[in-house]
Amino acid sequence: MPPLAFISTQSRVLVGNLMGDYLRELLRQGKPESYYLLADEQVWHLSQELIAKNYPELTELPRYLINDPEEAKSLEGITEMARWLLEQGATRGATLIALGGGAVSDAVGFLAQIYMRGISLVLLPTTLLAIADAAVGGKCGVNFAGVKNLLGAFADEATTLTLCDTAWLESLPEEELRSGCGELIKYGLLVGPDLWRRLLQVLPEQPLSLEQLTPLIREAVQFKLDIVAQDRLDQGLRHQLNLGHTFGHAFEAWSHQHGDKPLLHGEAVALGLVPELYLSHVKLGFPKEVLHQLLAVVQELYRPLSITCRDYNALRELMLHDKKNSDAQRITTVALSGIGEVHELQNASLDITEALDYYQDTML
Repeated sequence: MPPLAFISTQSRVLVGNLMGDYLRELLRQGKPESYYLLADEQVWHLSQELIAKNYPELTELPRYLINDPEEAKSLEGITEMARWLLEQGATRGATLIALGGGAVSDAVGFLAQIYMRGISLVLLPTTLLAIADAAVGGKCGVNFAGVKNLLGAFADEATTLTLCDTAWLESLPEEELRSGCGELIKYGLLVGPDLWRRLLQVLPEQPLSLEQLTPLIREAVQFKLDIVAQDRLDQGLRHQLNLGHTFGHAFEAWSHQHGDKPLLHGEAVALGLVPELYLSHVKLGFPKEVLHQLLAVVQELYRPLSITCRDYNALRELMLHDKKNSDAQRITTVALSGIGEVHELQNASLDITEALDYYQDTML
């Protein structure tokens, strides 16, 4: 798969397979002592064969292993990693290398923006979710006070490199692969009917086929890069990338507070698409046929989050803290009038109960 250029000549996102040569060249050009690896501990131990074959230089770098990526994506986690960098003697000339999924990309990306007012960053995303979305586009952030991504920043284009190597996905657990497909489903609805049709052909197959998913991943990444190129700082056009996230972030945060097995991010996005496209149908005439197609895919791939009417107020409160809202008392959500036809519902607050009722009726 040929590489994809990023939105400027200074910063790059590359998508391909077995991309160790790119990292090797980067390390060769710099000072070895200026690179610091922060890696998901589980990924590190499970990927030793791939690392030895394609990324052997990583084994020679100072290494911080992240035991729980979601815990690392907090101010406490950032503080621990910053303290480690300080103990290692990391200066403003340092480069952080983040190896792991979306939470690792978010946490280490945020750390790179605030450590000594900003240092260089290399992202090595290892999950479909991270490759298709989290590690692409320059956003990074941490959770705070129970709210997803409340604190965050935009990565400096000039000092960021993202290597999306699909080789990492070959050993990805099926659950993680399905989670990443939640973001792909979102892109299918945003990009257009052709991508949506191809997704509907691929996603019902069990187990999921990485060979068939790869061209869809590339198309999703290219779409996001095109949007980011026009709205890097998320002032308007980029809002559409939050489709599924108003309800999805609330579902995800609620599951971490109440569930025995919290939702993965992509799972939450997929579930969040159900009430959001229901509102799209009611408010904007989004085709019922496509809504039913979405329902069939989500029901096939994802375990539902079990909620009751008693949980609605807590979920609504989480949505009120969503960063898309321009008014503290009004919930804004992305909506579609058709596949690829994007709008925003600026005051969805009054419709939350109806949308959650629909989710309960169809998913539980």
